[in-house]
Amino acid sequence: FEESMERLHLKSADIFWLHAPKNIEKNLSEAVPLMRRGQIKSIGISNVSMEDIKTAEKYLEKNGLKLGAVQNHFSLLRNDQQPIVDYCNSKGIQYYAYMVLEQGALAGRYNAKNHFPTFSMRNLAFPKRKFKKIEGLLSMIRAIADKYGIDQSQVPILWVIAKGAIPIIGITKPVYAEKLSAALNVTLSDEEVNKLTTEARKTGIRQQGSWEPQ
Repeated sequence: FEESMERLHLKSADIFWLHAPKNIEKNLSEAVPLMRRGQIKSIGISNVSMEDIKTAEKYLEKNGLKLGAVQNHFSLLRNDQQPIVDYCNSKGIQYYAYMVLEQGALAGRYNAKNHFPTFSMRNLAFPKRKFKKIEGLLSMIRAIADKYGIDQSQVPILWVIAKGAIPIIGITKPVYAEKLSAALNVTLSDEEVNKLTTEARKTGIRQQGSWEPQ
């Protein structure tokens, strides 16, 4: 930990993540001293179930501390996370959502005719047959994007925000940051959020990585 902090030129980290912890209490026992020494400001856990979250809460509370954040896969095509999102919000725990665009499947660039490269990892996770199943959803996303004059990729992000989560977005070019900034001035209506949720469920797709809790 100390070597990592030196490389980052930091005296204190805003958050210390435990990714897919196998033994939550044991892993937390190593993080607690770091927080007490002021080396980290918050503790977060990633790729966890509701049971894991409650176990972490209980352990940290016994040590006079609070769970700061949860980071899980949450998107239009992995929307069974809503109970966890709601629970986190009710307890003052920040919920960070990753893969909100499903590696680009919901971004608007790809579809059944222009799908991911055949031998790519993304194609294994989201092949052509799945794109056919989400044609209706992509059409709805495109219509909402056109209505607000924003990029199609921003609609799934705005949906995640409307559902109470903080989206984690990978940005590789300044232009993408500019598009995202413009989209943040838009708030989806409750009707739009509900229609997107319903259309997503109609696809019958539930995206889940092998590393995620069942």
